Amino acid sequence: MSSRAPAQFPPGAWPAEMRAPRVAAFLDFETANDFLAAVSRGEAPRPTALRGRKREPVWSRIACERWVEHRHGLSGGGGDDGEDIASLMP
Repeated sequence: MSSRAPAQFPPGAWPAEMRAPRVAAFLDFETANDFLAAVSRGEAPRPTALRGRKREPVWSRIACERWVEHRHGLSGGGGDDGEDIASLMP
């Protein structure tokens, strides 16, 4: 698996566990390499488990969603307590 490959979008719903290329797409990074660099800088979530004999890092979709909610100060309750989109526009 090349870390320089483009992020990989799934053919259907996002899986419950994902490897770096899939998480890169989920979190809108251009490549897995960009995503892994962000992880090492603390700007993206760390893996939630190691899988298989190779001890390959994987990320839980739910943990990634919670990380994004926390990063943006969202409660996750579905209410209107997030960012005001108008304030983000130039």
